[in-house]
Amino acid sequence: MNTLVPRGWSLVTGSTTESGIGYAIARQLAARGCNIMLAGSGNKVRQVGHDLADKLEKDFGIKSICLFENLAHDGTAQRLIGQAEKVSLDSGLPITGLVHAAGFALKGSFLDAEESENRDMMLVHVNCPAQLMYHFGRKMREQGYGFILNVGSLLAITPAPMNALYGATKAFERNLSEAMWWEEEGQNEVRFCVAMFGAMWSEMMHDYETRLFRFLPFLVMDTDTAAKIAVDGMFAGRRVVVPGAWNKTLACLEPLPRPLTAALARYLMEHIKPGDAPILEALERFVKRFRR
Repeated sequence: MNTLVPRGWSLVTGSTTESGIGYAIARQLAARGCNIMLAGSGNKVRQVGHDLADKLEKDFGIKSICLFENLAHDGTAQRLIGQAEKVSLDSGLPITGLVHAAGFALKGSFLDAEESENRDMMLVHVNCPAQLMYHFGRKMREQGYGFILNVGSLLAITPAPMNALYGATKAFERNLSEAMWWEEEGQNEVRFCVAMFGAMWSEMMHDYETRLFRFLPFLVMDTDTAAKIAVDGMFAGRRVVVPGAWNKTLACLEPLPRPLTAALARYLMEHIKPGDAPILEALERFVKRFRR
C-alpha cells in the first residue's frame, strides 16, 4: 500500500478542543494537504471550534469548516453524515478521510454510573463509529481510496475494572477497525487503522492526573507527538499503531493472563485520588528527596 495522501475532505470528530487528540490529528492531516471538517458536540463555546478551523486554514492553506452535532444523542450520527455530505457536494470535493476521536471516560464502578452516562458512552464509542465507518467506508471503497483512523486506547487490551465500559467500548472500536483492515486489505487503497493511545496531556487527562503521572511525566505523551506517530503509521498502511515506547511496553502485556492485567488496571484506576495510594506516596517522597 502506498503512502500517498488522498485529496479531499477529512472528517474528524471530537476535534473542537485545542488540547485534544482530535485537533492534533486534524493538524497533522492539514499539514499533509487534507481539507478538514472539524466536528464537535457544540456543548462549549462554538466560536472556539470556528476559530480552530480558521487557524487550520491560515497555518496550512487548506479548506476547513466546523460542524456541530452531539454524538451522545440518538440520530446525530446520521445528521453529521448529512452535514458532511452537503459540504462535500457544495465544494465539489469528496470525503476521503474519517477520524473518530470523539469520546469520554467514566471513573468508577459500571453499576454505580448513571444509566444515561452509560447510554451516552455506548452511542459515542459504539453506535456512532460503526455508523460512520459503514457509511464512509462504503463510499471510499467505491472511490478506491481513502482512510479511516479510530482513536483507541490501551485499555482495549484488558478488562478495565473501575473503567469497565470505556475499556469494553474501546475494544469494540479496535476489533471493528482491525476486522475492516483484513476484509479490505489488498483490494483497494482504503486504509483502516486504530491508534491505541496511552496517557496524553489532553483535556481528558484532567480527570486522570494521578501521582504516578505527575511524578513520572515520561509516562504521558503530548498530543502532537502522539498524533504524528498515529497518522504516519496509518498512511504507511499499518492496521494498529501504538505511539510511544512506554505504551508499546504496556501493549506487550496483552498476552499475559487476564486476571493479572485486570488487577493492574484496577490498581491504577482505584488510586486516582491523591492520598490513598501507599506505593505512589512512597514514590512521591523518594522523588522529593531526590530533588533536594
